[in-house]
Amino acid sequence: MDTETCIEMCRGLAKAYSIAARLYEGEVSLFYYSVSHIRPDPLGPHLRQILDCEAEAGIITTALYQFYGFLTLPGGQRMILGPTRISQEDSKNTELLLAMLDIRQEERENYLRLLRSAPIISGDRFAWLLASLMTALHGKAFPVEKVWFQIRPESSQSAIQSEYARQQLDTANDEDIRQTVAQSYAWEQMVISYVENGQTELLRELFSAPPKVQAGRIAHDGLRQIKNMGICTATGISRAAIRGGLDPQLAFSMSDLYIQKLELMRDVSTVERLIQEMILDFSEQVEKVYHPTGGESRFYRMCAR
Repeated sequence: MDTETCIEMCRGLAKAYSIAARLYEGEVSLFYYSVSHIRPDPLGPHLRQILDCEAEAGIITTALYQFYGFLTLPGGQRMILGPTRISQEDSKNTELLLAMLDIRQEERENYLRLLRSAPIISGDRFAWLLASLMTALHGKAFPVEKVWFQIRPESSQSAIQSEYARQQLDTANDEDIRQTVAQSYAWEQMVISYVENGQTELLRELFSAPPKVQAGRIAHDGLRQIKNMGICTATGISRAAIRGGLDPQLAFSMSDLYIQKLELMRDVSTVERLIQEMILDFSEQVEKVYHPTGGESRFYRMCAR
């Protein structure tokens, strides 16, 4: 398989699962892509372990109970996916990871927000994904039992068994619901941060492969539900834009107009597209404040008033 094809496959998987994807040939990095733009790559402390592993496909578990999955392509390159969302966060291991990655103090909260917004993929489902990819790529059955699964050495056998049993539960159980809600909140905070800082291109990239999110039920039918979500989004995003420097009068006027427009719509998918357009519009307005051009600048508007 040629390198360009491998890269496109990595990009497709990253977008499909809202996860970071990498391609290595030996120790040389050929490709890295993340819809959340996590930099530096959190894989760093675990890279050596994955590259040295003799298994054709496998999963490693971090101290924060994130998963990284890897597989060997027909040409010998190694594809690495992950991390999944943090499922057991503690201050000691979190601080250790941030220190190993050399994240500056003022950037740590934002970096953790990105890590917390990673997708929720249980270990067994990750293994099935890797086994399916290996079967398709190599043209012969690759049983899921052959996917090497690394458990943290300090875990007791009972802890391993209980964790594995938990992963087998249906995704609708209470724990998964709590995790999905937490992931939804992290994703919402990331969007707000992008708007507040006028990072429109990052938003466009994020919307190209949005993660699974959970919204509270605030209406009895789907159309009313999505409209109410749009109204809530308009309120939160307009405040974020004001914090980013957008004139409050303009922000409130934009918010009112978008709410009026979505109330006229009769199709769920149309409302969803409008919500995305609204978020991008607010971000673009903040971006103009940060990077003014001519009559768009804040100084020009002040003089005009």
